[in-house]
Amino acid sequence: MKNIIKYLLLLLVSVSFSACDALDDLTEEQEPMYFTIPVDIAPTDGVWANYNYSNDINIQQWMGEWFDKLESIKVIKVSYQITEFQGDENGQVKAKLDVNNIITLQDEYVVNDAFLNHTIFELKDIEKAINKNGNISVKYSGSALCGEGGLHFTVKVTVTILTRYSV
Repeated sequence: MKNIIKYLLLLLVSVSFSACDALDDLTEEQEPMYFTIPVDIAPTDGVWANYNYSNDINIQQWMGEWFDKLESIKVIKVSYQITEFQGDENGQVKAKLDVNNIITLQDEYVVNDAFLNHTIFELKDIEKAINKNGNISVKYSGSALCGEGGLHFTVKVTVTILTRYSV
C-alpha cells in the first residue's frame, strides 16, 4: 500500500511540473496603442453639425516580428483626451468614440474646458477579444455647436491591449 501511495504521489508531482511547463509557453503583456485624430469643424451658425473622423492601425504591421508569435489580442482599456485646441472657447461637442465598432464611449463637453483641465475620458475593464489579422480602428464622431473660429483640436486616443504570445 505504501508503494502505491509513493507512485501516486510521484505521478501527481510529475503532472504538476508538466502543467507548469505548458503555462510557461505563453506570456501576456499590456501594450498601449496610440492614435492621433485631428478635428476641424467650421462655425455651425447656432445649429448642431455632425462630424466624423477615423484612424486605424494594421495589427500585423504594428507588431512587426512578434506577429508570428501572437496568439490573441484583447482590448482592456480605451481612453482619450484633447491635446491641442484653437477656436471657440464655448464650443461644445457630443462625442462618440468607437473602437472596432464594438467598444463605445459617449461624452458631452466644452472642448476648451476638456483641453485646459487635461480631462481624460476612459472606459476600463473591457476584455473584448479582437481579430489579430485585421486592424484596430478608431472612429471619433458626433455633433458640435460652435461660433466664430470653429473648433480645431487634436484627440489623442490610447487603446490598451492585452497580447498573448507563444514563446
